[in-house]
Amino acid sequence: MSVLMIKQTWIAGIACALLVCSGCSSVRQAFVSNSDDVAPTSLKDKISVANQKLKNPDKFYITHGQLQEKMGDTKSARSSYEVALGQNSKSIEAILGLARLDQVAGRKTEAEKGFQKALELAPEDPKVRANIGQFYAAEEKWDQAIALLSSAVKAAPADKNARYQLGIAMASSGDYQGAMPHLIRAVGEAEAHYNIGYILRDRGQLQASEQQFLQAVLLKPEFNEAQYWLDEIRREKENRLMLAGVTSGQTTGLNAGAQQASYSQAKNPRTAQVRQQPGVAQGMSPVGISPGPTSAANNTQPGTPPDNLTAEQLEQWRNQRQL
Repeated sequence: MSVLMIKQTWIAGIACALLVCSGCSSVRQAFVSNSDDVAPTSLKDKISVANQKLKNPDKFYITHGQLQEKMGDTKSARSSYEVALGQNSKSIEAILGLARLDQVAGRKTEAEKGFQKALELAPEDPKVRANIGQFYAAEEKWDQAIALLSSAVKAAPADKNARYQLGIAMASSGDYQGAMPHLIRAVGEAEAHYNIGYILRDRGQLQASEQQFLQAVLLKPEFNEAQYWLDEIRREKENRLMLAGVTSGQTTGLNAGAQQASYSQAKNPRTAQVRQQPGVAQGMSPVGISPGPTSAANNTQPGTPPDNLTAEQLEQWRNQRQL
């Protein structure tokens, strides 16, 4: 085959490829255009399309919304729940879903209203009570949370998530003994000790927390998270003891210095008071201080020998004067 024929063959192949791609592009463009023509843009349009194309649109959008919620796509999840609620204004799942999204967004008032609405529509539904209980637990309203979660667990004993949330709420309220059985049934014994240890650690109760983490490690030696926090707490306790020792030594030194200073300060004013006592002259004592012993020489005039001296004593006195 000549070089010319090879070139012609390559050119023909490239031309065919371009035609095919162009055709695919046209088909794709037409498909996109048709899809854009029917794509719903508003909530009303979405509900209308759902009614036309889906057998159970509310259930479909609830499932879709829950998946989006778990993935963190709150905007799409809200849209799905709203479509589901448009299909069924009494959809408990849609109401709860929107309430959870409000809670995540920090709209606590709207979230509580949504949860309460769900509770009014289904007062005995354990799922509703569990959701509201978790909401109050997040707000640290332990009494309300424990009451709702307890009723949810009573109605649905096999619901491990509700039982776990109940155990956490009870432990967070300080009822560690009451929380333990629920946590053991929900996640296991080692994990129960771990959870309580974590709560105690957050509260600064290092000694009790250490015991819980230690128990978790003893029950499950491969429990790496429990071992990690056990090591962290022991390290933190050592640091606190070292800091307390340094602080104690510094305090002792400061106290000693302060005591020494106070002694010096107490002496100086007293000395000054003695020196500045009015009416005090040399050879006299201030009021309140006993006078010291005085010699007989202090009571005589200079150069005059004392009276009643023997001749020998007088001679000694004169010799001293000459010196």
